[in-house]
Amino acid sequence: MTFQEIDHWMTQITDILTNVSGKLNQVGDLNLALGKKLDRLAATVDRLATDQIEANRRLADTVDKLATEQVEANRHLDRLAGTVDKLATEQVEANRRFEHLTGTVDQLATEQVEANRRFNDRFERDEERFDRLIQALEKRG
Repeated sequence: MTFQEIDHWMTQITDILTNVSGKLNQVGDLNLALGKKLDRLAATVDRLATDQIEANRRLADTVDKLATEQVEANRHLDRLAGTVDKLATEQVEANRRFEHLTGTVDQLATEQVEANRRFNDRFERDEERFDRLIQALEKRG
């Protein structure tokens, strides 16, 4: 190979190396831009993860609060159910007493009707006696 051929090939190789170097610089620039985008993505993922952790904590706090309120509501409901049971028992007893009282009133009413009937019978007999006594007195008199 001659010096001229070597010079020609060296020029060709230099051009190729310059071109490859430019391409490698472009790849480096792209890698740098991609790295910046990946950093932003990682920051966004970190922020979202932090937000999710906070949301989960708030959700856990809310669930705990709701569970506590549900326990309290159940306790009130149990107390209310006990009160309703007690009132129902008292109502049954009041109904029993009312029925007894109604029976007593019915019995007293029956006795009063009977007493009124006897009084009326006696009054009518007495009235008849008084009428006879008056007639007897008028005849004497």
